[in-house]
Amino acid sequence: MIINGINLLCFDFARIFSKGNTVVRKLINADLLFIPLILKDVFKNGGRFTDWSFPPALFLFPDYPLAIVAFLSHSNIYTQMVIISIVQVIFTFLIMKSIAKYTIGEKHLIGSLTIIVFLLGLATNNVIPFNLIFKAVFHYGAFLMVLFLIVLWMRFNEENNKYYKIGLFIVMSGIAFATTFSDPLFILWFIVPFIVIEFILAIRKRDFSLKNKLPLVGILFFSVLGLQVYKWIRPSAVSGRAAKPLTIDNLIDNFDKIIEPFNFVIQQSSIFGVFLLLYIGITLYNFILLCKGKRDNSKLSWIFIFSFLSICTTTLLMVLSDELYALRYQIPTFFWIIIIPILYIYHFWYKRILPIAITCIIFITLKISLVSYKGVKEYGFIKYYPKYISCIDEVLKKEKLDNGIAEFWDAKVITGFSKLNLNIAYHNIQLEKQGLSSKRHFKSSYDFAVLKKIIDDYTYESKDYLEAPIWLKAVAGEPKLIKDCSRYWVYVYGKDKLNIQNKDNIGSNFEDIEIPKIEVGEELIWKGCELSTHLGKQTQECFLTKDKSTRGLLTYGPYQKLPAGNYQFEIEYNSVNNSKEQIGNWSVSISNFGEVKNKIMSGSDGKNKRIIGKFALNESQHMEAVEVRIWAESNKDLTVHFLKIKRIQ
Repeated sequence: MIINGINLLCFDFARIFSKGNTVVRKLINADLLFIPLILKDVFKNGGRFTDWSFPPALFLFPDYPLAIVAFLSHSNIYTQMVIISIVQVIFTFLIMKSIAKYTIGEKHLIGSLTIIVFLLGLATNNVIPFNLIFKAVFHYGAFLMVLFLIVLWMRFNEENNKYYKIGLFIVMSGIAFATTFSDPLFILWFIVPFIVIEFILAIRKRDFSLKNKLPLVGILFFSVLGLQVYKWIRPSAVSGRAAKPLTIDNLIDNFDKIIEPFNFVIQQSSIFGVFLLLYIGITLYNFILLCKGKRDNSKLSWIFIFSFLSICTTTLLMVLSDELYALRYQIPTFFWIIIIPILYIYHFWYKRILPIAITCIIFITLKISLVSYKGVKEYGFIKYYPKYISCIDEVLKKEKLDNGIAEFWDAKVITGFSKLNLNIAYHNIQLEKQGLSSKRHFKSSYDFAVLKKIIDDYTYESKDYLEAPIWLKAVAGEPKLIKDCSRYWVYVYGKDKLNIQNKDNIGSNFEDIEIPKIEVGEELIWKGCELSTHLGKQTQECFLTKDKSTRGLLTYGPYQKLPAGNYQFEIEYNSVNNSKEQIGNWSVSISNFGEVKNKIMSGSDGKNKRIIGKFALNESQHMEAVEVRIWAESNKDLTVHFLKIKRIQ
């Protein structure tokens, strides 16, 4: 029955991802296209890795090896993303199976199946951060390596064959080096908890022999070496993530950083709240055992202590940093809270809990099957090829054009899922080059432009206004052809006819695009309607509001270039939802450096409410463009009044 359950779960999971249904579309993110587009450029279009700019975390391991396997398996990028997702889930299950085998023995199969079913149940409901189990380049690969190294370390301690142990040590050291080099968060997620717990065990056993600590020292050495290589390659990324000094004031000011993520996840899924209570109970139980000098299953206790230390180090990072507290940086915290209670429940109450566990497994599996069935019924056996991309392909194929421009997110999605071999350079609304792309993509002239249908301060156009934006005409003149492709306008100019060398003309038409450098004490203000939007509607007061049924970016921009210094920003908004409801989230990003702040937004009970925060630009980020985004959830009310940025130092 258990084996059949595993087969059914894997079948339904694969079926969900093969139909292009609504679940898949929720899981697709433009960032996921980063590695597939690099591989396509390098191995198919003659590009070079050195031409590409990279995010702060390199994600070379294990994301790139997995992406290369997917790339070699299928040419379609959507299918590659499906392969990556399925492999990550299967690898997670196999690692959970090994951990369960070492901790709960013969019950490991049903235990690991329960873990993966609950994780998939949360993930397919798009609960953040559990949906990251499907995604590369979001730090989940580093967490997988944490779990894998735990399994290897347990195997190492049980092995008696000298040469096999040497082989295991080499593998562990290599993984520690490669993972830290790719994602420095691995230091906090694995190395620090690992060193602390082994140090505690050494004191408890009174084992201070250096010989017995050589494997530990070796893993630490190679991990630190990986971090040094990372700092050498990405010095700006490291300097941009400096922690604040540890003070009582900082701890008090940032206390909400500890509480809000849990509130946010519990609001998405009450099931997580149950697991959180169970984990707290297990923590108290282990603390009581520690006070009494007792201990249970030593391996299960080791896993728990490791998870607790990993949660502590991750939480400490949140508290001390103004930058690294998005949920993707807290993967260990939330995944351990699911994994540990299930292991303990099966260890102590296997026979009592088994009927309930099987019922839960069947229920969640059937729910996933139902989602799959609805997807098949609605979309049939199709691949992910949206109509708007098909429309764009049809226009460009007929005109025999392949070089164009679009904004960052649009360019990645169109390039990734188009069936043509397009070269779309990432340019923002001011025709400035955007990061995480190849230098080869940028040219002095292009063939076409693809722009999303939006109402903002640069286009002054409605969704039905069939005319090129003023700023685009100021640079390149009237297009040869304008095509309406659902959510996009395609402006066709002809081969090399869209010349952007005259982009200085934009300034003569829109004097507010270039704002003088801001001095200490000065502030800049953008009304809601002066910010770019994907789904917002302008009000008479120049606010930006949305229909309750819609979800997406209510505001983004203003892409204001700022000198190095410390800044304070304010966002004033209004929402009829109560203050305990999560209505969206805001984030602050710096061009070429990625997101530096991210936080949830709650309702305001119909009153005006302000979000006040701070961010800093160091010398390496001098005169980089700053963007503040507001993501609005569906079935929630939200109106943005203004954004204010003030230089405070």
